[in-house]
Amino acid sequence: SGDLVLVHKMDQAQYGSTDVAIGKAKTASRFRRPTSVMAAVVKAGTLNSIFSGAMAIEGGEPIIQNGLVTGAIAVSGGTPTEDGDVARAALAAVAKA
Repeated sequence: SGDLVLVHKMDQAQYGSTDVAIGKAKTASRFRRPTSVMAAVVKAGTLNSIFSGAMAIEGGEPIIQNGLVTGAIAVSGGTPTEDGDVARAALAAVAKA
């Protein structure tokens, strides 16, 4: 359904990062691709994705199992590259479980 299942905010993290992470997760799951792809498309000049409400910031990764999106992992609070690295590491850990 796309509803939030789990969120974790580190102590001292800004509260706005929670909303950004949720937006990244929704984008990754609904568009079936990492948010870094959306960021690259926007940087290339195509704005259609952000008009649809997509978050075009690295840090969201879809969880795809047997060709189906079963969720997403997203991170916010660092640089876009850091957020992407952490989200991919978390996705790799989930894939092993």
